[in-house]
Amino acid sequence: MDDERMMILKMLEQGKITAEDATRLLDGIGAGGKSPKRATKEEHARSNDPSEKGFDFEALGASFIKKMDSLSRDFEPTLKKVTEVVVEKTATITEKIADALTSATTSTSTASSTPSSSTSTASSGASSALVLEETIKTTGNDMQMMGLNGYVSLKGYNGETLTVKILYKAKKSGATIKLVNLGNRYFVDYNENDFASVCLDILFPNKLFCSITAQTNNGKLSIETATCDSMKLSNLNNEIELKKITATNLEVEGNNGTLFLTELNAQNANIENINGNVMAHNLEISKMRLMTLSGDINLTMAGYQHYNNYLWSIESSNAAIKLNLPSTDAVAYNIHAHTALDSVAVRLSNLNYKTNDRHSVEAKSFHYDGAAKKVKLSVETSSAPIEIV
Repeated sequence: MDDERMMILKMLEQGKITAEDATRLLDGIGAGGKSPKRATKEEHARSNDPSEKGFDFEALGASFIKKMDSLSRDFEPTLKKVTEVVVEKTATITEKIADALTSATTSTSTASSTPSSSTSTASSGASSALVLEETIKTTGNDMQMMGLNGYVSLKGYNGETLTVKILYKAKKSGATIKLVNLGNRYFVDYNENDFASVCLDILFPNKLFCSITAQTNNGKLSIETATCDSMKLSNLNNEIELKKITATNLEVEGNNGTLFLTELNAQNANIENINGNVMAHNLEISKMRLMTLSGDINLTMAGYQHYNNYLWSIESSNAAIKLNLPSTDAVAYNIHAHTALDSVAVRLSNLNYKTNDRHSVEAKSFHYDGAAKKVKLSVETSSAPIEIV
């Protein structure tokens, strides 16, 4: 009978039977195996009272503690591994945030009424100036400089310090402007809505920059003695002046201003000017596209020094083109010149003319095939003359 009681209690402990079922079974055992009688309300109430069931609470508690202890031992290695991973990931994220903050932290200034490189505050509309510097130790850097309603001037030199002089006028107090180094990219950062004008005067180390982008509006853009792989320049409503520039790829875009180009050396150049003239001297450019819309082109060459082959396309719309080119035995030309509503005049020596009429000229130097220096020239305009002398 004791074995039967233990079996019933174990089934109850395992949840295989309910407390009410266990009570009826135990009552049946106590009645000598007879069918259990229907319980009264008082007996039913007592059957739901744990103290009336004869449970060994100490044994059940000890069993529960033993099982939880075993479970904690099973999960201990997993919990330990999870903890280690969380700590490792947290440390990595913290390190990355610290590095990003360090790399992006640069000289910063708040709009000020006096020249200063420290943070300060200026009244709305006050003209201010500051100087920001950054020492550069690595090569292959990019520079992106943007002016606002003012001039941008860049000059290259042999050194390691990038110096940016900024003249600006803030629209409101607390406007900030800063020199940012983000990775290998350097730029002056400010909110255009907070400033009426920003002018930049930049002295930069030539050998440490591979790419330069500069733009402004309503102010002159000038670059001198600059050397880099790629250069992209643009200006709106003012002139662009480039002098002694060496680049693999050169892009220049002007609008409503004159382009002054002097002693440029590039493998590839795309130069465009809208509603402005081009005044050019000694363009040592192997492959060049020079175009204006409603602007004259005046180009003078003293000679061809750096390349053996020059491929030039020079085009204007509604404006005159005049080219002053050297005519020597060392240089040979292949010329295609055309104007729709005016005349073409070519006065170079030693040319064999295939076409030579008022609107079009096709000519090639007699010694073109064997010449050391070859210039293939395509010149075209619409309602203005072309002169090549």
